[in-house]
Amino acid sequence: MSTQFQFQTEVSQLLNIVVNSLYSNKEVFLRELISNSSDAIDKARVLSLTDKSVDEKQWEIRLNIDNDAKTLTISDNGIGMNLQDAKIALGTIAHSGTKAFMEKMAEGGDDNADLIGQFGVGFYASFMVADKVTVLSQRVPENGKISKAIKWESSLKEGAYSLVELDNPRTEGTEIILHLGDDNNEFLDAYTIKELVTRYSNFISYPIIMQEETVVPVDNTDTDTDTDTDSDTDDADTTEETTTEMKDVTLNSMQALWMKPKSEVTDEEYNQFYKQQTRDFLEPFKTIHYRAEGTNEFNAMLFIPSKVQLDIYYKDYKIGPTLYVRRVQIMENCEQLVPLHLRFVKGVVDSSDLPLNVSREILQSNKQVDMMRKSISKKILATLKSTLKNERDEYTKFYGEFGKVLKEGIHYDMERKEDVAALLLFESTATEPGNFTTLDEYIQRLPENKNNIHYITGQSRSQLQESPYIEELQSKGLEVIFATDDIDDMILRTLGEFKGKQLLSASDATPKTTNDDEDNKEQPNLSDDETNFVDFLKEALTDNVSDVIPSTRLRSYPSLLTNQGFAPDPHMQRILESMGQEYTPPKKGMEINMNHELVKKLQQLHAKDANSDDLKGYAQLLYDNAVVSEGGTLDNPGDYVKRVTNLMTKIL
Repeated sequence: MSTQFQFQTEVSQLLNIVVNSLYSNKEVFLRELISNSSDAIDKARVLSLTDKSVDEKQWEIRLNIDNDAKTLTISDNGIGMNLQDAKIALGTIAHSGTKAFMEKMAEGGDDNADLIGQFGVGFYASFMVADKVTVLSQRVPENGKISKAIKWESSLKEGAYSLVELDNPRTEGTEIILHLGDDNNEFLDAYTIKELVTRYSNFISYPIIMQEETVVPVDNTDTDTDTDTDSDTDDADTTEETTTEMKDVTLNSMQALWMKPKSEVTDEEYNQFYKQQTRDFLEPFKTIHYRAEGTNEFNAMLFIPSKVQLDIYYKDYKIGPTLYVRRVQIMENCEQLVPLHLRFVKGVVDSSDLPLNVSREILQSNKQVDMMRKSISKKILATLKSTLKNERDEYTKFYGEFGKVLKEGIHYDMERKEDVAALLLFESTATEPGNFTTLDEYIQRLPENKNNIHYITGQSRSQLQESPYIEELQSKGLEVIFATDDIDDMILRTLGEFKGKQLLSASDATPKTTNDDEDNKEQPNLSDDETNFVDFLKEALTDNVSDVIPSTRLRSYPSLLTNQGFAPDPHMQRILESMGQEYTPPKKGMEINMNHELVKKLQQLHAKDANSDDLKGYAQLLYDNAVVSEGGTLDNPGDYVKRVTNLMTKIL
């Protein structure tokens, strides 16, 4: 006789969370139920080791579709439930669904257990697709004692369920029958069910079996029939008769490739798995397969692609490897497991003890996740470092694809910014075009008394190697890095120093205090006429520059502009403007080469006639030429052309 019970919780509130809030896709109900079945078999297997009354058997999970009854059944031969078990696991959601539990989940504490793994909220995901759920279960013997089978049933009406013991024993295990709602008929389709098993539960340890209609030949052998000896009989016209019968088909592979020792996995298996997971037609650049042991155990099989994904810079780019817990897929893209600058890495991470929140879809913020993230980041960077050292050409190809993404780590990952910086590649004045150096290699070439790394940013090597900003550095035999990526100015300024060496932009004002004695040149002594000329330039160009000073570094150029303070270089300024960001750069300083023939003639003209009509125009041309030399953009190119045209006309 059936007995009615009330749920021991605020059912309407709980079901609103489970059905409408916790799961982004209702199809995960199947994952939850299969996971519960797997847990039930695990418990039975462990019990069979100590309790001789529990038989070791061919453990399995079965799925059955009944289109006429509109039911989907999930059954297992695991530990099963008796009356008391069912009250606790199915009727009293207290273990994972009461108000106290929901408050605890809201706190997000680190001590929350993997509650979804218990028969509780995960089980109630069934009601996302079912109008009614029926559970039939027979517990395995306990110390030789056999319990009665039970039947649990609920449609969630009035917050109630029925639970009754059955007179007749059943096969050990649990059978869950989902009476599907009218809007969930897709879960009566065998192909859909197989696809969901492959996606979410392919690597469950036990076979997930479903019967499938299979065509088989009919055996028409009749030993009583005389043999046809007619030579005119044409065997080709004989049509083989067939029929159909239901056969068991195993839907999951049961083999988690990442759980196997690395030595047992072939390159072909790695490549096939990568292509299946990513739908990439190319083989991966690198495969990282390892097991982390200790207080936080997990297996990882990670892949670095060969080519950059076209959408990697878009906001909605999917970041992170697929997360499994005990070979059950929890999240397809777990962005908490990799930092932003390693977002190109794909693969699988499988934790044996990771705490999850109630939906299995959103990881709790806890120390375990941080430890996993650090371990994965360290392993990826170590792999790249080894490749850089031992396979330079291959690494250069990788860097050409992912270098811009990788160097974001200097800005976003302060803890590992120097590790990332060691992986950067640049052309420099010491390399041939198309060849690259690292910051470590730059330091190895530094003279003993030098402690600075010099760089210049711009659009191309061809532009930068003719820049007035580097001619003095080159005259001293100092190497200058050509930083030509859009974000290099921001990245290198953020880095600041590398292994105790200060990074200095050649486009900044001449450093007043550095570790290099030769950089601490005093300002040259000027005559009164020269001083007056410099003051004239300051006044004439007051709208353009913050200051004019005699240069200690110019050789063949008459003038150049210098960044003041921490202003971005001209290349970065153009990028900010192209992105529509409002940015008003501070005025630059201007250095003039007092030894240049042009400057000398202008100074002489000023000494003769400080009020010359042409002198202010020449001063503006001196500034305009400096703007062009740094790769900047003139505010009014038309005025510049007029001044140059007038000057050429006078000369000719």
